[in-house]
Amino acid sequence: MTAGAERVAASLGSEAGAARSIAPPAGGWWLAVSTSGPDWSLWLGRSSAAQPPFADADQRCLLGVRGQPRDLVGVMAELLASRGLAVTDLAGLVVDSGPGSFTSLRMGLAAVRALAWAQALPVATVCSLDAMAAQALHGGASPRLACVLPARRGWWYVATYQADLHNLAPNLATVLASRETAQVATAHLARHLTQRLGDRDWTGLGPLDPADRRELGAGDWVADAGPRAAWMAYVASQLPNWTTAQLAVPEYLAVSEAEAAAATAIPETASDAISQFSL
Repeated sequence: MTAGAERVAASLGSEAGAARSIAPPAGGWWLAVSTSGPDWSLWLGRSSAAQPPFADADQRCLLGVRGQPRDLVGVMAELLASRGLAVTDLAGLVVDSGPGSFTSLRMGLAAVRALAWAQALPVATVCSLDAMAAQALHGGASPRLACVLPARRGWWYVATYQADLHNLAPNLATVLASRETAQVATAHLARHLTQRLGDRDWTGLGPLDPADRRELGAGDWVADAGPRAAWMAYVASQLPNWTTAQLAVPEYLAVSEAEAAAATAIPETASDAISQFSL
């Protein structure tokens, strides 16, 4: 049994063990998968390459997927083969935990969890909005930052960050810890961001159209399509603990009770509410 398998087996040995964290793999090859945004992406590299500019690593981007059937496992296999690798050569997996597209997110999680189970690999789950924040901040964005991704029609997943950032790598955990998340209707987005960040001098990241961006009052808005697997790997490299396939679950964002009450269709049960107002 490999060292990685022993760690996972120990973690899954009991109910109490299943809740324990796993130390990140110190070396070897990592495969990262992001499927929560409008585009999907994959990243393959050694753990030492999980730092910008991601030298000596391979990436794949599948444009405009968002819930459409794609052979994700096939692309993963092709990416590994391009380096002459097999799944048995992997030391760890990184997966996008959302929030994001309901179907796409679960397709990515299902593929990564199956591989992690089969190979007894540790998994790092990374919030899609945190990966976007890491990319923007590394590019010199304001430490007062908003990241958005499309939710259901007329709604957005929104994260705001307000850490005093000077050096990204040593302060990334502090920056991400400042995150406040919400699901916000388009009509209320400008007010929500103004309440969180003020009416100017902050940076936005996400696939808003130009007309919507002009209404938000951001000092700078980067019209990016969404999270990228390379930045998932970077955030994962900064995490103190990873987890198991069993605990690699999606991140939910629900609207407030007031917003839910104002929706046109009110769910009849709690489970229906989770389905309608979460991912």
